[in-house]
Order: sequence, then structure tokens, then C-alpha cells
Amino acid sequence: SVEALLDEEEIIQEFKAGNDRLVARLSEPDALKVLLEFVTCEPPEQATKNRCFRYPFVAVELMTCGPDEFFQALVAPDHPEVLDSLWGFLEATPAHEVNPVLAGYFSRTAASVISKHPTEVVEYLRKRGTDTLLERFLERLHLRSLAELFARLLCADEPAHVVFPVEGLVERLWRRLEDSGPDGDTQEHVTLVILELLAQKDSISSGDEILRQLTSPSSVGFLIDHMFSGGPGGISAATQILSTVVIHTYVALKGISVCASTPTLSPLSPPPLASSLAEEDIVNVGADDPVVGEAAPARMMQSPPRSPSAPPKAECPAMWLEARSGQLMRELCVQLPRICGL
Repeated sequence: SVEALLDEEEIIQEFKAGNDRLVARLSEPDALKVLLEFVTCEPPEQATKNRCFRYPFVAVELMTCGPDEFFQALVAPDHPEVLDSLWGFLEATPAHEVNPVLAGYFSRTAASVISKHPTEVVEYLRKRGTDTLLERFLERLHLRSLAELFARLLCADEPAHVVFPVEGLVERLWRRLEDSGPDGDTQEHVTLVILELLAQKDSISSGDEILRQLTSPSSVGFLIDHMFSGGPGGISAATQILSTVVIHTYVALKGISVCASTPTLSPLSPPPLASSLAEEDIVNVGADDPVVGEAAPARMMQSPPRSPSAPPKAECPAMWLEARSGQLMRELCVQLPRICGL
């Protein structure tokens, strides 16, 4: 059984080494669905300690270090139920009940599959329904690992890898910023998603449209209003976003480099666990501390996925950057009396 294989002490090392029999067994659809169940489903009541801790940890490690044969089986078009088992995680549990540890396992697994086979995953997600998927991510932005995965999907560097429609995206992010709870996590993660989009604007396929939306009068007006909202973290989030938009338009137009000083999602990444920890110690650390468990996918999300064959995109054309800068400055001038009132 899959469980018996996961009980083996050397399974991760053998899998990395490409043990033919082991890879072939774990690449079978039934085995893949069992592995995905461990990383996306809560263990049943009275479950064994291994089911609660060891199996999810080992499963996600296998999902991130397997050979190409394994990943090809994950995205095989003749077995869509395998990817259904993975992406169904976003619909299986109401947003406020999502286990942050499982969210971390899911995000790390999804990021690994995307990095190996972006075209196949994007094609699957489009068939699954991108509008619904976008809404599920927006509802769960209080979870750091899902915010990082969301940013990764948004930062597609070529049209073939675009999952979500860009039209109206910024407005939907503003609504989530407005609907944030008192804990401030959603505000922080919406802010960081937007900063990531700005940081990647020169390379992502939708950079022009994203910048157009961010510099529109409605966006500037919303951010100014949010500064006066009095909500938890409202001034900080809106100020950080607005100042970064200015940096990436007006300042960039002046020829000043902005990439090095612009924060992205990477500061959320935790330091790697000490390599001296034994496997069981790592399992228990991740299980006992939800922050560690949720943060695990950050190790794989230092930058959005890149297609090996995609040519590097040129920097933002000066013409449209100037237009965005002018639009932004005009709206800021209109709002200047209110800003001075702060």
C-alpha cells in the first residue's frame, strides 16, 4: 500500500534517486490520489500519528522532488481526477475554516506542479473555470501560503500561461482590502500581492494593464479614501501601495532603478529549517506550529514561474509608462488637499 511505502525510512532518498519500481508505483493514479489526500484533507478522527504528521509531510516532499515521469502522471489529461484531487482543496472547506497547515502543503504541491508543467496546469485550470478559482483565492487571502500561490499564478510571463482574466482584477483586490477583518492578515497579503505585480511589471504579460488599473482615478481615489477609513492597518496598507505605485511610474520614468528597493512576497519566506533536524523532528515542528506549516511553500515561491522557452520581455515602453505617470500625478494633484490633511 501507499501507506506502507511512506512508512519506509529511506523513501524520500529512494524517490529522489529515481528508484524505478517506487516511481512507477507512486505514479499510478490511485497512488497519486492517496498522496494528494494526505496533503489536502484533514485526517479522520482517531487517525494514527503517522496519518496526522508523517504521511502529509512525506507526501508533500515527494510531490516536490519527483522525477519527470511522476509529474507527467500528475498532469496526464486522461486522468483529470488526479488534478481534481489537488485543486478541489480550494472548494472543499469554507474560507474561514481552512487549515493553514494544509493550505501550506497544498500551495507547495501546486507550485511544484506548476513549475514543472505550467502549460498543462494552466490548460486544466481554464477548463475547471478561472472565475470561480479567482474567487476562491480572493476569499482565502488571509492565508499567506495561498496569497503567495495566487501571486505566482498572476505573474505569468507569457499569454499562454495566463490563468485569470486581468480585467477588473485590481478592483476586486480593493474589495478584499476593504473587507479585511480585524487581524489585518488580508490587508497585508493583498498589499504584498500588488507589490509583487508591480515588481514584476516589466516581465509579466499583463504589466501594462495592471499598471493602468493601479493608476486610474478610481484606484487612486480608493487608496486615498482608505487612508481616511480608520480601519485596522488601513492607512499603512493604502500608503504603502500608493507610494509603490508612484515609485514604479513617476520615479521609474526618471530613470531611477526601483527593483532593488521594492518589497515583494519574498520577505514572508521563513528561514529554512535546520538541516540537522531529523525527519520526525521536522514533521512534528510543522505539525505543532501552524505558522511553520503554512509557511512551508514559501521556500518554493521566491519568484513567479518562468517558462524556459519564453524570451525575456522588454522593459515597460516609455510611452505608456509616461501616460500612466501623467495619469497618476494628475489624480494625486486633485487629491492633494486631502493628503495634506493627514
